[in-house]
Amino acid sequence: MASTVAKMIKDDGGEHDVKTVGGCVLKAKENMGKITLTDEADGTATVLILTADDVYDNRTPGRKEDVRNRVGWRIA
Repeated sequence: MASTVAKMIKDDGGEHDVKTVGGCVLKAKENMGKITLTDEADGTATVLILTADDVYDNRTPGRKEDVRNRVGWRIA
């Protein structure tokens, strides 16, 4: 899905409007290799594309740290 959004941004000249189910419009943009979404109140979020190995640090034996805490996610 991220590659689809990146293509839409590129095809639309650097910015693509994304309509939400609630009727709002988010502006999707690419800046320095990162995709951002900006809402109508100018709040901006950077899109992260994570694999299972990114979410749980499986590279170190015996260590299963949840990296969502390191990237500032709110876990409900």
